[in-house]
Amino acid sequence: MDVLWLLLFSVLAAFLERLNVSAAALTSEHIDLQIIPMPPVKPGPKRVLFASKFYTNTEINQMLEVAEELKIRGHKCSFVCLEEFQKKVTKRGFEFHGIQDPLKKPGQSHKFISAVEKMQLASTWFSYIRAFFDVVDVTSDLYEPALIVLNNVIDTEKPDLIYASMFDDVAIDLAVYHDIPLVVNYAAPLGSMFDYEDLAAAPDGFLWGTIEEHLTLWHRLRKYVRLIMVISGTTGSSSKVNAIREKYDIPAINDPLTNWKRAAVVVSFPFGIQIARPLRPLTYVVGFLTSPYDSQSELKRLGIEELEINGFLDSKSGGVVYCALGSLAFVTQSSFDELVNGLDEWVMGFDENGHKRGAIFALNEHGQNRLDLSKVPGSI
Repeated sequence: MDVLWLLLFSVLAAFLERLNVSAAALTSEHIDLQIIPMPPVKPGPKRVLFASKFYTNTEINQMLEVAEELKIRGHKCSFVCLEEFQKKVTKRGFEFHGIQDPLKKPGQSHKFISAVEKMQLASTWFSYIRAFFDVVDVTSDLYEPALIVLNNVIDTEKPDLIYASMFDDVAIDLAVYHDIPLVVNYAAPLGSMFDYEDLAAAPDGFLWGTIEEHLTLWHRLRKYVRLIMVISGTTGSSSKVNAIREKYDIPAINDPLTNWKRAAVVVSFPFGIQIARPLRPLTYVVGFLTSPYDSQSELKRLGIEELEINGFLDSKSGGVVYCALGSLAFVTQSSFDELVNGLDEWVMGFDENGHKRGAIFALNEHGQNRLDLSKVPGSI
């Protein structure tokens, strides 16, 4: 036993000697270590692949801001998304790989847009759920076209990181399949129906209505019923996607959140979080992602319309309210009129220092084509 202790002490003494610690220091109350500062380690250039097979501009805009920052740091960024976003991506100088939209047929209404409109304008809880099933079923048709494009990109040059949209199950599946580090971009307000925490923590999820309503017994029972309906109503589309997965030797899954477990999650919308509910590990709430348009180099990148908006913002010292319902949002005429009238009342007033106010209403293409804009006040 004594020999073993002597051997152990000899090894420890040799280790401490390498750290410039004398053996005598062991008997003192303070061990004086010689600390040599290490230079900061800068990782080499990485290839980051941003992927979104969904129709929202919001996610593409957020990803572009992240990609800009990574480009400044020397990394190579590329995008795989629907062909309609090609101009937006290539304008910023990034490599683009387009997914042909199988739901867009000449002379026909877009199947996905029609399904989303039906869901958003639903007047009852049950009609909303039924419309939601249609949306899920339609989007399953995007899986294989996106899979083919994304697989080709990965086979050509395997990325060091995939930064995927929360809706891009293809990119999430392939990141796991090819053992590529994964970040999921969560581009919806936490607390919405599509909140991954709500889905994973049912029945305490699926917020609907006010917090007071959420806490009632009837509301909790209704969430149980809705959860059963969502699971049963999406079985068909899940089976369709699993058949495609098996065709390409990708493991089938039933829980869409299965492959999220190994991902870091970036949330750009901090509002709506219930602080009492713990966030999933590796969730980063980063706030809004915007470009710092305060340098000459950044201003040169803006178009004429963007420069006009920039000047408008600078001229309103009392603040500007920005209203944007999203690229897929549908709103009734009465709701739209109420919104713009409220904005007009705010703009026409002054703050306590007499500063001028402003308002901007960003309306998507569906709203421009369907709503009567002739009565929108000139103040907006």
